[in-house]
Amino acid sequence: MMAPMPGKRRLSRLVTPFVAVMLFQALLGGVSLELLSSVRAYVGGEGLWSKGQKDAIHFISLYSETGDEQFFDRFRKAIAIPLSDRAARYALEQPIPDLDAARDGLLGGGNHPDDVAGMIRLFRYFQHAPYMATAIMDWKGTDPFLDQLVSLGEAIHQELSGTAGVAVRAAVHIEQIDVIGRRLAPFANAFSESLGEGSRSIKFLLTVANLLTAISLALLIVWYTRKMLKQRLLFEVTEREFVARLSWQASHDALTDLVNRREFETRLGNALDKLSYQPGEHSLMYLDLDQFKVVNDTCGHAAGDQLLKQTAALLQETLGAGGLLARLGGDEFGVFMQGCDASSAAEMAERLRLAVQELRFVWNGCAFNISVSIGMVHLAETSAIAQTLRAADMACYTAKEKGRNRVQVYRPSDSELVQRVGEMAWVQRIRNGLDEQRFCLFAQEIRSLGNDESDDSHVELLLRLRDEDGKLVQPGSFMTAAERYGLMPLIDRWVVRNAFALLADRLSSSVPAQLSSCAINLSGATFADDDFVEYVRRQFDIYRVPPAMICFEITETSAIADLPSARRFMQALKKLGCCFSLDDFGTGMCSFSYLKHLPVDFIKIDGSFITEMLNSKIDRAMVEMIVHIARVMGKRTIAEFVESGEIIGALREIGVDYAQGYAIGTPAPFESMYPLLADARREVA
Repeated sequence: MMAPMPGKRRLSRLVTPFVAVMLFQALLGGVSLELLSSVRAYVGGEGLWSKGQKDAIHFISLYSETGDEQFFDRFRKAIAIPLSDRAARYALEQPIPDLDAARDGLLGGGNHPDDVAGMIRLFRYFQHAPYMATAIMDWKGTDPFLDQLVSLGEAIHQELSGTAGVAVRAAVHIEQIDVIGRRLAPFANAFSESLGEGSRSIKFLLTVANLLTAISLALLIVWYTRKMLKQRLLFEVTEREFVARLSWQASHDALTDLVNRREFETRLGNALDKLSYQPGEHSLMYLDLDQFKVVNDTCGHAAGDQLLKQTAALLQETLGAGGLLARLGGDEFGVFMQGCDASSAAEMAERLRLAVQELRFVWNGCAFNISVSIGMVHLAETSAIAQTLRAADMACYTAKEKGRNRVQVYRPSDSELVQRVGEMAWVQRIRNGLDEQRFCLFAQEIRSLGNDESDDSHVELLLRLRDEDGKLVQPGSFMTAAERYGLMPLIDRWVVRNAFALLADRLSSSVPAQLSSCAINLSGATFADDDFVEYVRRQFDIYRVPPAMICFEITETSAIADLPSARRFMQALKKLGCCFSLDDFGTGMCSFSYLKHLPVDFIKIDGSFITEMLNSKIDRAMVEMIVHIARVMGKRTIAEFVESGEIIGALREIGVDYAQGYAIGTPAPFESMYPLLADARREVA
């Protein structure tokens, strides 16, 4: 972790006291407002309390004189106010205060609901404060007289229920009421004065506290301002450096220190815009390292990062001030040469290619020969940035397809680039095919070459597409586009779902035939689909197909391209009960070394070895070696592209377990080829 910059630490020390005083000022202000509000609520409540007592005395006097029941009702309502306040006080004086009862009492005393919580807090936490304690003592002094007034009122009410001696009793009661009123008044007045004095004293103290805090804040501001003036030059320099650093980070790649994609596209866009009114010519290059994935996967990300840094430095040194070099992402770089003719740009592209080719990258004793594929576009008129970058990208991709380590200049008339455009058109056709259910599954038999008389049958499902006119389209026409533009995971899901549906239909059939296993091809792109395993599990639950019947096929090249992901992917599906076949085995580098790490059940020998094994001792030896290694590792072998009976005989002699090809059977629609026996139906869990 990086240590804080000295300037930041100084700024923190200067700001902390300032913030602390401001927070204290805000806290004190909040407490002051709350406390004053509560005191004023008590003062207002005392007014209601005092009025309630006076009204009670007044109405009980009228009732005693007249005997009118309405005056007695008004007496009860008036006396209820001080009685409710007293009930609230009793509730708060308990060892464990009854807050609900206190709230009900204060509300009964006519206090505003918004003031009740503050009044409760003030009593609980400040009842022993000098003015508050005095006020409470005066308040308590009224209790006996309230009780006397209530008792007298009830007595008068009982007496007036009769009819005799009302006038005589009224004179007596009025005298008693006057006595209670005279004795109650001093305590009520003292209570009112204590609250008023307390309110004024608290207001004065809080005003002084806030004033002192404000003075402290003002002094701190003066001190802070002087400090800031002294540090102004330092802060200005630091700020400029900070802004400059932020600006640089926003426009540069952190690993290589080159311009990033955003800045590169901005400058490219500005130059393209000028072509609309200012004639000129520019060149754009798209560079992609050819061996980066090998280095990254073999030696780890640290090695990959180091390779990118060395390559960036080498490209920058070779390019010099003649152009703008940027890292566009991953192992891709861009070069923009402004005001450069096509010939000079092509010469520079070749110099860049040769410089990378001569780079010898060494990591932990392992040496790698590095090369780069370059796509170049010459610009003499304005065009959209996206279109320009796509043209350079397509040219770079074409350079890779032609064998890598070369420069490909973009020309709209090039057949290769026309093919790329055709691939992009295939993207929508593939999506339409999926939406309109125009894909279909063919099956080709895989036959056992053993001497047993087993009736078991094995097939591989093959994907076909019917075009808009109903004609079959071979996978070679659309698979490249599907792989390049990330559609293979969608296609793989379609194949799995529809294959399971076909198998479920046949498993419920009673037509006499038996199928032991069904091979389903998966693309390497599906390894990165984190949800695919769960998707397959759901299909098993839906269609109730036995997992042991399913054998997923993956190509050797896709497996070794991302060995850790392939292994995790295969192990997850094998836990469901599926098995795996490694297709096109023998075409990758160090096949046997990688084979140790892949939990496959079948090895499918690449057809390039099978077709010429009768005429090539090397091809036959390769087949024999693969079979031998497979036996040692406990795996079975399948030979593909078996085109004749002679090849079948040679495969039996070598010991290959299964064969597939036109000599065994041609692909045909699955529905018409392999119905199943009733006794081969799945076991229902």
